[in-house]
Amino acid sequence: MKKEYFMKTERIGFSHWTETDLELASCLWGEKDVTRYICETSEFTKQNIIDRLNTRS
Repeated sequence: MKKEYFMKTERIGFSHWTETDLELASCLWGEKDVTRYICETSEFTKQNIIDRLNTRS
């Protein structure tokens, strides 16, 4: 499945997360060294990750 980017440069593209990105999101947001900067408890549960995927800011 090809990603649709909302912003793109020669080197990187930015797309919105989708439910099909659960595995990638779990790798990122399941890492305490990452989530300590964006989460009050420093840890996301699997449900927290699913909720984030379903929410667009």
